[in-house]
Amino acid sequence: MGIWATVFLSERELPMPDQATDQEVADFLCKHIDNPCEVQISSGFTANLRDFYIKEAERFLPTMTDPAAKKQLANKIKRYKP
Repeated sequence: MGIWATVFLSERELPMPDQATDQEVADFLCKHIDNPCEVQISSGFTANLRDFYIKEAERFLPTMTDPAAKKQLANKIKRYKP
């Protein structure tokens, strides 16, 4: 399991740098929603983290002020959220 997977599973929130722009956050989350990491949860079983990234995107969305970044992220959530 990679360092990011360890952070995600232990912190249950995605740490973003304070200096990250809305567009950088949107790009990061969209990339990981499209291509989520997988973690081994027990012997022979893996899970991808798409639901985690979607949850984090929903958490960041209300704090964003860049309309283009918000739209990009909202559209990505709509694409994958059941």
